[in-house]
Amino acid sequence: MRYREPKEIDMQSMTLDEIREYRNQYNHFAKLIGLTITEMGEGYGITRMTITDQMRNPVGSVHGGAIATAADVAGGSAASTLGHPITTLDCSLHYLRPGLKDCTEIIGKGTVIKGGRRVIVTDVEVTSQDGTVLARGIYTYATLDS
Repeated sequence: MRYREPKEIDMQSMTLDEIREYRNQYNHFAKLIGLTITEMGEGYGITRMTITDQMRNPVGSVHGGAIATAADVAGGSAASTLGHPITTLDCSLHYLRPGLKDCTEIIGKGTVIKGGRRVIVTDVEVTSQDGTVLARGIYTYATLDS
């Protein structure tokens, strides 16, 4: 896959579906690992990723980096619903349970808890396909257009 530079965008004029499509198209790392934003609504975003053997650590559970990426993209998609291009500024993620062999998909859910002009803070949760909470945290994003 060749890298393609994202085009200049005006997120204020985009619908939530257009923002979701744009983020799915230009987040090359997420595409590489099969992570997709499946839903965005005002102040929230949901991601999904099928777990393959390549996403497991040496003891067989889902790699923490896969969980953290699902959390980051979920929080970022929630933050993006406020109409700003954003980048991750900070995160604090707590791993609560391992995603063992029966974990075949992870779902990230992000919700805006503070939407400012320069900084947006989100609450994130990552679960397995059966709803078991694997991790929770707070992700903070800087807006890039203010």
